[in-house]
Amino acid sequence: MRLLFLVLTALTCCAGLVVGNDHHHRCYSCDNHLFGFNQYDRHCGNHDYSGNTDSCGEDCYYRFCITVIHANGNIERHWAYSDIHHDGQCKEEEDKTSCYCVGDKCNNDLCDHCNMPTFAPTGTPEPPTQPPTDPPTQPPTEPPTQPPTDPPTEPPTEPPTEPPTDPPTEPPTEPPTEPPTEPPTEPPTEPPTEPPTTTEPPIVGITCFDCQTYNPAYDNYDENCADPSYDGNTYLCTNCGSCFTEVGEGNKVTRGEAGDFEDGECHEGVDSNLGSYIRCYCNSDECNNDLCEDCA
Repeated sequence: MRLLFLVLTALTCCAGLVVGNDHHHRCYSCDNHLFGFNQYDRHCGNHDYSGNTDSCGEDCYYRFCITVIHANGNIERHWAYSDIHHDGQCKEEEDKTSCYCVGDKCNNDLCDHCNMPTFAPTGTPEPPTQPPTDPPTQPPTEPPTQPPTDPPTEPPTEPPTEPPTDPPTEPPTEPPTEPPTEPPTEPPTEPPTEPPTTTEPPIVGITCFDCQTYNPAYDNYDENCADPSYDGNTYLCTNCGSCFTEVGEGNKVTRGEAGDFEDGECHEGVDSNLGSYIRCYCNSDECNNDLCEDCA
């Protein structure tokens, strides 16, 4: 009986260790804007993110990681401070979509499995929806039937017969005899040798201007970032589809890379650090050199 008690006690302790270790895995933790709650990383919005991580701690019981996609293009990744979710769960709200997962650094995607809503740009009304109109149905019109017309029959006409005419006979003419002329002999010409042409694979992604004016501690700080025709720091993002410019109060300007947005799409909002801001998107290399003048 004592031996059975010791065995059950050991199994209970081991099970507790297994459960406890499930809570000690790491989640990706970042924000792609400077005033988020997590560590700033301008690449936080990339697909297959692989950057900053954080652990919930030895005494933490949270098991879920989370990725949050905001309507204005902000991305955040961190621990989910709740344990009432399930692996793969999607939470869709008016201004953001969140997805949850269980596993070490599992929150590296952009909630691709969720039914992502389409966030309408600020100030752009959506067109009214009307039911499709079927065209009127008319019976097919058959062409009139006419009886076949036989061609007229005429007797064949034979060509007239003429007697054959012999060609005149002339004595043969011999060509003059000249010694044969040999062409000059030239050495063979070899074709020029050209080096082989190497074809490099195309670069997939987009190159954007990448800078900000209000935090010198980060490597993309540039005091000239607020120039209306900026031509400075750039970054090639192989997993992005758009560039953006964000203009806030007090000459706070950010330029960078984002996911897939409509060319010319605009978002407006209010942030505790930026104040009122506007963010605009474009879809070609180094297109984000303006200050969102077209969104006004």
